[in-house]
Amino acid sequence: MLQACALAQATLDVPSSYPDIDAALAVAQPGDLVLVQPGTYAAFTMNVGVTILAPNGATIANNGACSHCWAYTQFNPPPGQPGHLVGLQFRSLSAVQPHLVGVVGGHLTFTDCQFYGGHPAKVDECLSIGAADVVLEGCAVFSSHDGLVSGGNVVASRSSFAASMIMGTQAPYAIRVTGGRLELNDCSVVGADAYLLGTGWPAMRVMGGNVSLTDTSVLGGDSVSSFPVPAVLNQSTTPVRHCRSTMIGGMGFVLPGQAGWQVPGPPVAGLEAAARILTSYGLVEYTSFGAPRVGSGYRIMTRCLPGSLVVVATGELMPSAAVPFALEPLRLSPSTAAVISVGTADVNGLFMTASTGPVAVQLFGRTIWFQPVMLEMGAIGIGAPVGGVVY
Repeated sequence: MLQACALAQATLDVPSSYPDIDAALAVAQPGDLVLVQPGTYAAFTMNVGVTILAPNGATIANNGACSHCWAYTQFNPPPGQPGHLVGLQFRSLSAVQPHLVGVVGGHLTFTDCQFYGGHPAKVDECLSIGAADVVLEGCAVFSSHDGLVSGGNVVASRSSFAASMIMGTQAPYAIRVTGGRLELNDCSVVGADAYLLGTGWPAMRVMGGNVSLTDTSVLGGDSVSSFPVPAVLNQSTTPVRHCRSTMIGGMGFVLPGQAGWQVPGPPVAGLEAAARILTSYGLVEYTSFGAPRVGSGYRIMTRCLPGSLVVVATGELMPSAAVPFALEPLRLSPSTAAVISVGTADVNGLFMTASTGPVAVQLFGRTIWFQPVMLEMGAIGIGAPVGGVVY
């Protein structure tokens, strides 16, 4: 049932063999595994498709003792070389300088990673994604300015995004979409409340591209002595598609500056449309969601329309590709994909595959991916990919 990608060519240990991640990347070949032990490491540039795995966590940060040292971690692996990041926390150790993470291009996955922005006057975003294909699984993005700025093809599952206003002079959005495609599955998005007095901010601003929300909650920021704001501000000409999602505008006053009625803002300002979208989860022996773990069984659970036919396949991950008659993209390579389960969703819309059985230790550091497809009344729905690096 398990289909893993090719074995890594080499394992590069940080810091036992290489002092930091940049040193390991300088000699890494495509497909290598960079194994990182707990500690704090400098920002790095990744221009080769490797797996960077911190099974017990590691921090990537700037120099907190340096008042002018801001950090920039950049990802831009070439086509055909996917990169995988697991267990990393990107943050600033400086009170005045930020840490920006930029995905310039390529095909990357981030699992169990955290992104914390720095000083709002210093940088426009915390996690910036350009013309890239990115999967976020179990991640958190928190910033005192824009959190995620997305212009590529991005799918996020079981992830949280939040913005805060600490100076009152910036306009922070938890997510700002400038183009491309953004899919949120089982996510939480929270907008920034007003700083002292003033206006809260929508949790999401959509300036272009396609956005879909499934089993996701979006909460706008609360205003103080000002009008309420929407949860989602859609300034594009494409409706925001949503399914089984909760969107609540931030609280504000009907009569700003006065003790008038306090009401929430609208769920969406702009175009929106209800949709039928498939949600997918990876379960580690029923106990938790996330990537496969050594020694534990693994199951795929989907949530869709009751009675729908569900097909689950496994294979190697690829950049997103459009499929005829489906609104969601395919992310499994057809040349490597193999169907592992076919069934019908129950009366609650749930379907679950059989367990893989304990994942072998020999698969440590390798990637295993799954993606479900829903067939219902002639419609095709494609869920988010689940799985990832085994650890």
